[in-house]
Amino acid sequence: MPFISHFRWAVAALLCVPAAVLSQAAPRPTTDSVRASTPGATVLHAVTITATRTVTDVRNVAAPVLVIDSLRIRSQLANGVADLLRSEAGVDVVGTGVNQVRPTIRGQRGQRILLLEDGMRLNNSRRQQDFGEIPSLVDPDQLARVEVVRGPASVLYGTDAIGGVVNLITRAPTLGGPDKLSGRIGYQYGGSGALSKTTGSLAGNMGDLAFVLTGSARVAGDYEAPAGSYGKVTLVGDTPLQRSGVRDRNAAGTLSWRAVERLDLFAKYER
Repeated sequence: MPFISHFRWAVAALLCVPAAVLSQAAPRPTTDSVRASTPGATVLHAVTITATRTVTDVRNVAAPVLVIDSLRIRSQLANGVADLLRSEAGVDVVGTGVNQVRPTIRGQRGQRILLLEDGMRLNNSRRQQDFGEIPSLVDPDQLARVEVVRGPASVLYGTDAIGGVVNLITRAPTLGGPDKLSGRIGYQYGGSGALSKTTGSLAGNMGDLAFVLTGSARVAGDYEAPAGSYGKVTLVGDTPLQRSGVRDRNAAGTLSWRAVERLDLFAKYER
């Protein structure tokens, strides 16, 4: 029965074609698409404060702005702020070890990149011009989001921002709603330098008061450069880079009080 045999092969081929087409056309899920497909979820576009000093939709800002939200920060399990930036377009990091990595934006670095924490300037004249400030001063567990202006922002911030701005926005206490208390604890280990890090946080609100407490402890050995040739330098074996390790502790707390309608006062401590 050659006709029946050919017919069966033709039907099988037709059934396979739509599946192949669908498999190729299926879009890769993104954060926005996942949120949109969640029942009852409302998709909100990212906003920026850093680029204009007012709350503005990033789509309405002329400068190229990058916003890393809390969902991405938690999912990346970054050992430092630099780990959040190294894979972003137009942004890179330089430096070795856990604690000495600094951002570069479109080739600019050092004191040409302004580093802010909650809008407050961290850059200072003690740093060398090509070194700049260290973003690892702020632990990733404290962050609510990171805003990066990839380009000149000297009109708003002065000459320190000629290459761009990195604003580290920390978690703020949530006022209003029912009284609640929540917390989390975590541990990270990294093979490079046998890094060990413990983090913890506690947040809550009671009436007109709300607070956020965070803390972390991190230990890492010296970075080891692998054997090989680096320009005029040749390393025979793995060579530790002196003083590239770190042993630090971080603690921060923020207390908010709603004094009257539309007036919230807060106090913050960080060490």
